[in-house]
Amino acid sequence: MNDQSPLRRQLLQDAIALRIPPASASSRLKVFSWDVDEELVTLTLGDVRGVVERYLAGDLSDDGIGDWAEFIESRDDIGYEPRHRDLLADLIFELATPEIFGPMPDVARGVVSRLRAES
Repeated sequence: MNDQSPLRRQLLQDAIALRIPPASASSRLKVFSWDVDEELVTLTLGDVRGVVERYLAGDLSDDGIGDWAEFIESRDDIGYEPRHRDLLADLIFELATPEIFGPMPDVARGVVSRLRAES
């Protein structure tokens, strides 16, 4: 299949917004080439804020938000909003590796604080 496929973009967007679980997105994306020459979708501060707020509201488990962040971090076809690229990369890394940064609730609250400061 063509790596520019609308289906691939839709699966990536659905995974970013957590309309589908990361494991399901990964499984469904296996039909596409792993290597890409360009980022096909863009992660924004709003995307991260939405997922972290869902976590803090109790809609996601520690593993759920961690799996989401690991999925985002592992994808070459997901880019980061250019003017916030470094911050987004840091936030995704922190959410993907709470064993380094502390308990997930603390990490998530820290992410929210940093997002507020950026707004």
